[in-house]
Amino acid sequence: MNVSCLNCGALIWSYNNMFSFTSLGGKIDSGVDAGPGPPHFTISGQNYHRLGSLIPNEGHPPKFSQLYIYDTQNEISNRLSHFRALDSQNPIDPLLAQEILSVMDDYNKLVQIFRMVRDYLQSGHTVPISLRLFRNRQHDPRTYNMPQIDEIAALVVGDIGDGEDGRDIIVKDKGGFFQRIHETHPKYIPLQYPLLFPFEEAVRSGDIVASSIGARIVLPSSFTGGKRYMFNNCQDAMSINKKFGYPDLFLTFTCMYTIEFQKRGLPHAHILLWLDSRDKLHSSDSIDSFICAELPDKNLFPKLYSAVCNFMIHGPCGFSCPSSPCMKGDNCSKFYPKKFVSQTTFDPSGYPIYRRRDLGHTVTKKDIVLDNRSVVPYNPKLLMKYQAHVNIEFCNKSNCIKYLFKYINKGVDRVTATLKSRDDECVDEIQQYYDCRFLSPSESIWRILAFKIHNRQPAVVRLTFHDEGKQSVVFNDSSNLVSVLRNNRARGTMFLAWFDANRRYSEGRHLTYGQFPSRFTYDSDGRFWKPRKRGCAVGRLSFIPHSNRDLFYLRLLLNVQVGCRSYEDLKTVNGHVHDSYREACAALKLLEDDREFIAAIVEVSQLGSGISLRQMFASLLMSNTMSDPLHVWESLWQVLVDGILYHRRRALNDPDLVISPEDLKQLCLLDIDNYLRENGKCLENYKCMPELRISNSGRFDNVLLENELKYDRDEMKKLYEDHMSNLNSDQLDAYHKIMGVVDDGVGSMFFVYGYGGTGKTYLWKTISYKLRSEGKIVLNVASSGIASILLPGGRTAHSQFRLPLNLTKESCCRIKRKSKKAELLAMTSLIIWDEAPMINKFAFEAFERTLQDANFTSRPERY
Repeated sequence: MNVSCLNCGALIWSYNNMFSFTSLGGKIDSGVDAGPGPPHFTISGQNYHRLGSLIPNEGHPPKFSQLYIYDTQNEISNRLSHFRALDSQNPIDPLLAQEILSVMDDYNKLVQIFRMVRDYLQSGHTVPISLRLFRNRQHDPRTYNMPQIDEIAALVVGDIGDGEDGRDIIVKDKGGFFQRIHETHPKYIPLQYPLLFPFEEAVRSGDIVASSIGARIVLPSSFTGGKRYMFNNCQDAMSINKKFGYPDLFLTFTCMYTIEFQKRGLPHAHILLWLDSRDKLHSSDSIDSFICAELPDKNLFPKLYSAVCNFMIHGPCGFSCPSSPCMKGDNCSKFYPKKFVSQTTFDPSGYPIYRRRDLGHTVTKKDIVLDNRSVVPYNPKLLMKYQAHVNIEFCNKSNCIKYLFKYINKGVDRVTATLKSRDDECVDEIQQYYDCRFLSPSESIWRILAFKIHNRQPAVVRLTFHDEGKQSVVFNDSSNLVSVLRNNRARGTMFLAWFDANRRYSEGRHLTYGQFPSRFTYDSDGRFWKPRKRGCAVGRLSFIPHSNRDLFYLRLLLNVQVGCRSYEDLKTVNGHVHDSYREACAALKLLEDDREFIAAIVEVSQLGSGISLRQMFASLLMSNTMSDPLHVWESLWQVLVDGILYHRRRALNDPDLVISPEDLKQLCLLDIDNYLRENGKCLENYKCMPELRISNSGRFDNVLLENELKYDRDEMKKLYEDHMSNLNSDQLDAYHKIMGVVDDGVGSMFFVYGYGGTGKTYLWKTISYKLRSEGKIVLNVASSGIASILLPGGRTAHSQFRLPLNLTKESCCRIKRKSKKAELLAMTSLIIWDEAPMINKFAFEAFERTLQDANFTSRPERY
């Protein structure tokens, strides 16, 4: 052991503090050193660690983490200037400090990250910037309105947009305050004790979590504030509305159950109340006894008058104050000031017009005199109790529930922003604007503390169900499927537990599945139903679109069938077990008669050909508009087969040909199947239709592949040669580069730019004809329907790739792995996407994940 080691051991804490990134924080009590006795260092409350800005303010020396970035040529002397040895016999050794610093530069991960910042600052590429928010009038003003408070919690960058000038908010690259580091942060310890944790174990123990390539990104309904979260809560509220009728009162409580955050300051709660039948507000007098929209007498009720003036006055706005946030053009968006009304009435739409008498009571706001016409409806008792803005409205419609969950369509608060240099130089020749998610400080704290933003009473139980043997199982991409199946094979579901409960409890056999939660509770851990001991709940069956016919019919049965103990019981009507859910629904008269479709086809048959009738029927199948396609088919098959016998006689040159009714039906179904296949469907997709016994599989079982490979190669070659001879030099250059990549079988992406009329579509046709003449697959898509018509075999990107209409950051293409569409994508040699810049970038992100899924399953080397 040498002198340096002895020196380091004696002053280990001093050396550690010299290289610490963070400082010790706390409430220091310095008053204890006022008297005699040894010195004390007393901290009251909780101590914590703080991290400062990266660069010190001008005139101040660097400290802690700043020492790793700023003035590193004099780093050792700067560090020594902050620390003095307590023992003059063991001073801090500069050579030992330099040696420790060299070791940390080589091995400490955090030091290396801070050194990267130093190198970047020394390169001279840094530009002081400011953040500017814009009043963007081109978007929904409810979403893109400007904040009314002088603070911002976070801006999460989204799409690129446009905007006009507004107020500036500056984000500085250095500041005079320290940021507190929470003790649960994984770098909390290494930042404070760099010598004790030189290898920064926190990073190695899980600070960075890698996600698997190609994983689908979907926000589940449990994600607070997400679209699925809001949609499900809206459906839950509608279930309560279905059971108890329309709500009676709508409360808006500022500073407080659905919580709404806005850019105007404090959050507020929206509350819907259902009154007991004995307390319903049936008349104008009963409404006036509960809801008031007038200023009280200042002399008789001074406290209530003060509360109304402080919390329940709207405005001033209108011509007297045109800059008010509620103004839209020359009018108030809330329609204030109202009119004087002698008694409460209802308008033709059923909305109340509250009593507002001209009693001479006034209040002055911003030097403007306001009267009862500017009073927001309130309840005196609630206002006096809570001393806050408590708006109460009478409601007798379900519209208030839609307003409660308006974020399903309105979306979260957003703002348009740009980064600009504070000097005369531009950051970029083209200014970049960012469409950002706006997180207010109150919303940030609310989410950090994991407060609920929605509550309901009574509770709503979301009832899941599934077809026989088709339970849903959730697992990760890295899971072992054998283990997944083994662990879930014997596990029950909520739906199967309902069958079991009906076997065990006779008191529940008169209840439908949706009514079951009113008398029973579900144990999610044990996966069984048990009798309810107290309270009640409302059951809600999960929403199923009409296109998913089997589950759609199953859901219809669950609304009426009671005491079912098996799937056979669900399909049993009057003692007869039907073969399908659809037949059981038809026996129970649950399906519509589809008269309008039958009448439409009959009307067209008077003028149209049989081919047009069969195409019309196929179109109705694809649009999922008929409730009972089999009923329509059985009612109209004699009309739909029109022309088949005639064309067969001509084709066979046999005027005496006779075809049986069953064979005519099969030939008609074959025509319908052919039309469906041209649009990526087939008759097998519609289990409710009769079975097609005539083979129509072609060369492939995958109808999508068959459609792309059925082009006449000789015809394609002739078209290619005609087009190739007319290409100009620029088109030829693009053609050879693209075809070179396709022929080599390597993945690549090209962006072909050109003005309208320069021959881009002509180039797409040439490439398409070339590849199809070689038996290769090329998918031509466009962002708009009109552009897709100009491409050979073109379709819209939404149709071809099954993109959702409302694209978000977490959107995915509705293409399953190992499906026919995924197989088509894996076999595709080239995708041509015309008018690509016209579509949202989220479409490309969703499609990229789909390509990774499709190519990973069959040809991973191609992507």
